[in-house]
Amino acid sequence: MKSRNFFIPIISLVIFSIIAISTFNAYLNITTFSKHIDNDIKTLQKTYLEKHKKEVQEKVDNIFRDIEFQISKVEEFAKDRLKERLSTSMKIINFIYNQKKGKISDEQIVSLIAKHFSVLTYGNDGYFFMYNNKTNIMKFHIRKDFIGKDVYHFVDKKGQRVIALYAKKLKKEKVAYAKIYFPKPSDPTKEYPKLVIVTKFEPLNLTIGTGIYLDDIEKKVQKLILEKYNDVKMKQNSYTFFMKLHNINGGKHFATMILNPNRPDLINKKLDDDVQDASGKYYRKEYLAILQTCQSGFLKYWYKKPYMNEQKPKMSYFRLQKEWNWIIASGFYYDDLEKEIAHMKQNLTDYSTNIMQKTLIWIIILSFFVIAISIFVTSKINDTILKYTHKIENLNQKLKDKRKQVENNMKIISEHVVISKTDLHGKIIEVSDAFCKLSGYSREELIGKPHNIVRHPDMPKSAFKDMWATIKKDKTWKGEVKNLKKDGGYYWFIADISPMYDEKDKKIGYMAIRTDITAKKDYEEEHKKLIQAERLASMGELIGNIAHQWRQPLSAISTAASAIVVEKEYGILTDKKLIEFLNSIEKHTQYLSNTIENFKNFTKNEKIEKLFFISEQIDSFLKLVNPSIEEHDIKLILHIDKTLELFGYENDLTQCYINIFHNIEDVFEDRNIKEKLIFISVYKEKNNIIISFKDNAGGIEKDILPKVFEPYFTTKHQSQGTGLGLHIAYNIIVNELNGKIEVANETFVYKDKTYTGARFDMIFEVE
Repeated sequence: MKSRNFFIPIISLVIFSIIAISTFNAYLNITTFSKHIDNDIKTLQKTYLEKHKKEVQEKVDNIFRDIEFQISKVEEFAKDRLKERLSTSMKIINFIYNQKKGKISDEQIVSLIAKHFSVLTYGNDGYFFMYNNKTNIMKFHIRKDFIGKDVYHFVDKKGQRVIALYAKKLKKEKVAYAKIYFPKPSDPTKEYPKLVIVTKFEPLNLTIGTGIYLDDIEKKVQKLILEKYNDVKMKQNSYTFFMKLHNINGGKHFATMILNPNRPDLINKKLDDDVQDASGKYYRKEYLAILQTCQSGFLKYWYKKPYMNEQKPKMSYFRLQKEWNWIIASGFYYDDLEKEIAHMKQNLTDYSTNIMQKTLIWIIILSFFVIAISIFVTSKINDTILKYTHKIENLNQKLKDKRKQVENNMKIISEHVVISKTDLHGKIIEVSDAFCKLSGYSREELIGKPHNIVRHPDMPKSAFKDMWATIKKDKTWKGEVKNLKKDGGYYWFIADISPMYDEKDKKIGYMAIRTDITAKKDYEEEHKKLIQAERLASMGELIGNIAHQWRQPLSAISTAASAIVVEKEYGILTDKKLIEFLNSIEKHTQYLSNTIENFKNFTKNEKIEKLFFISEQIDSFLKLVNPSIEEHDIKLILHIDKTLELFGYENDLTQCYINIFHNIEDVFEDRNIKEKLIFISVYKEKNNIIISFKDNAGGIEKDILPKVFEPYFTTKHQSQGTGLGLHIAYNIIVNELNGKIEVANETFVYKDKTYTGARFDMIFEVE
């Protein structure tokens, strides 16, 4: 009976599901195909534009390269002609020089060469010239006003200092070519492009040259280019046109149309820039602005389409050929895109209709197949449902047992984990037993109160401002917090504070999980006091050094002052003597000032990272410890690269030097070393700057060596040291300056004598 009761609902559900899925599938297919059509149309628009933009750009660039190639061929042809002419002229010069050398003066030989050049011409505008290399005096030129003058300062219309250009090129090559602008003999009012060849004739200190005007050749090439591209059959709805640019700033008659296969009526017509298209755009001004900035670019505008009387939207690519001042352009029209889109829509619609028909047939076939399988499966499902009903009841019982276990675990967590929960405004809504135990408050005293009930006055308000800013952004805040106990005591903890959410994912408050770190913070505070005491001890030694350094200059100042008083009383004080005494006092006063300035710079408690020269910093350090160096008769051997710089806390690094120096100094005294040597080296190795202190005190015992940087480790009596000096140096190098410090024993030879000592390397990675 139970099986038949389940059978009918399941079969009904299957049939309903098939109908619903089929209907939904049909709707989904129609919607999907519609979206595909829209996406394909957008893709077509993008592809069409990219494809046609690429085509017109390639067309213009190919023409541009063709022109550049033709220009290079013109210059190659001109160079060959010039080389032949120069070769002929040099043969004449060598012949004249060899014939007349020693018989007449050099100046007469130059005049004789000039006479030959005066009749050696090529056409109307081909001629030779020569000038003195050293004086830049023109010895022969077709322009009589140049002869006998210093032509070094002659500048062509492109701003080129022509003689300087020749000299520069002849430094690299015996025969050099240069492109300049110079008037023609037949038209002295205008400068034309000219290719010049020059060489030196060293025996007479002459530079010889000749040239070819390129404009006549270029005009022939330009004509060939125009004929070539006027005959090219353009693609439908695309065209290329050339303009001769007169003024890139625009204005009236700024250019002349020189090629336009689709608009022969515009050939040789002057163009103005104040023409508007159908959208009101001054499109000629815009493409001129593009060419001024980039020398090439695309522009969309409206223009009359060939064989039509109306303007259509069009995209054109413009490029400026500066050598000839030509604008080369090509474009395409947007209305062709609309035709392609319409054709594509029809194809996609036909395709989607066909797919939908086939899909419907398959759905009907699959529906019959699924119903047959469902009848068989339903009977199996009916049996399975009854089988698992009993298992579900067993699982429910197990869940109840698990819930009790979870409740017990939560009680344990409450006793041992410091947890508190607040609402969105910071009022406490739940606390763990551990929180109550640590704070000294009962749960009743805390619930409903703002969390600042346990805030310690030592905590800055900015810390809590940052905390609230973080958790309000639904992020987790983590930090160290000092809290106030009910009895006035304190405790430290690390807190993780995160937002809480309900089952609808709505934020309802905040939860804080804390770890007690009071013991750690108390230890750090004591450690900090000991470190400060160590630094004060270093400063005490430095003050002693300063007192020692001041004795001699103070004595000198006192002596000079007394001498002034005595000689003044006896009337024997001269102005010269007075100036000498005062200069001596000034000199020693300056020494005292520098000494105290070095000490003041070191004792500044400022934490400013800056770039400093290591050599200058070591020099300041040595001035601080110099009295100790002199008192203990320590010899310094310095090997310092003065170019190396380091970015960091300069005074902190000086403190490291002082701690290492005092450590070495103590070892010298403990071991009664007679010849005391300290080697200080600064050098770069690969990407590391290394600052090394090395002594000859015999080295460090092997069992002690790994422990020297540990806090409170010392081999001396407790009254003689804290064991923090090298530990402080280690912390500064590693934690504040992001470097490394290493220590090792080293045996070395100095002045043919072998020594053993400890070597401290401070290593800083640089770029």
